[in-house]
Amino acid sequence: MALSALRRRAIMTAMSAVPTVESATATPAPALPAGRRAVFVEVAIVLVIAFGGSTLAAVRYLAAALTGFLPAPSQALVGFPTIPWLNAIYDVLLWAAISAPAALAVFLVVRSGAEPASLGIRRPRWRDAALGLGLALGYLLLGLVMSVPDRFVQRITHFFPVTPSYNGLNGVLASVNAGILEETVVLAYVVHRLEVAGLRTRSAAAISVVVRLAYHVYYGPFLLPVLLFGIGQTLYFVRARRLLPLVFGHAGYDLLVLVLLRAVIH
Repeated sequence: MALSALRRRAIMTAMSAVPTVESATATPAPALPAGRRAVFVEVAIVLVIAFGGSTLAAVRYLAAALTGFLPAPSQALVGFPTIPWLNAIYDVLLWAAISAPAALAVFLVVRSGAEPASLGIRRPRWRDAALGLGLALGYLLLGLVMSVPDRFVQRITHFFPVTPSYNGLNGVLASVNAGILEETVVLAYVVHRLEVAGLRTRSAAAISVVVRLAYHVYYGPFLLPVLLFGIGQTLYFVRARRLLPLVFGHAGYDLLVLVLLRAVIH
């Protein structure tokens, strides 16, 4: 009895060691990219997609302001100028496509396993709109205060920034796009992903501000207002972790500037 039991056990052991067809042919699932380097690469790719063209254009405008040679207008926003309603649809769709990297950033964060709340995306509330309006008015006041030393710098350096101009609809769409794209990608996404990569919040916030300055270099010596704006936005996000007030604040500020400029010009 003991001998037969040992024989049966040996046979069962040998059978379990033989690979089945399924185990012999199955390939292991590819591992998802992980690690600090992968996060850095991801952030770099998203930033190039979202702001690579804007940074090149900013450098071009800076060169134009320094040399006095104005760049040829490359208004890619002109779709169907002789058909106003069709042109308006074209402009809306084009600016929606320009804002698409914000959706990509949110998708990558959610796919990594984090919640949208890590980007400050929370349930909207009326307080968000009120805070956004307060931020917009505060930045407008800051801009008016900074215009005094700006004029002094212009008098000394004779530097006049060359900035792109838009018609009414594109001005509004550009303002909304700036609020959504810049605050979602440059601020919330960059800070969160760099924190995931192991950077301290202070270092991640500083990198976010530097990225914001990169595509505003056409301001030349007038980058101080942009720097103060970026610091204000970043400090609020780091402390409150709410994105919507910052989107409202940025878009509202740009819209207020647009309205004031048109009122002064006309």
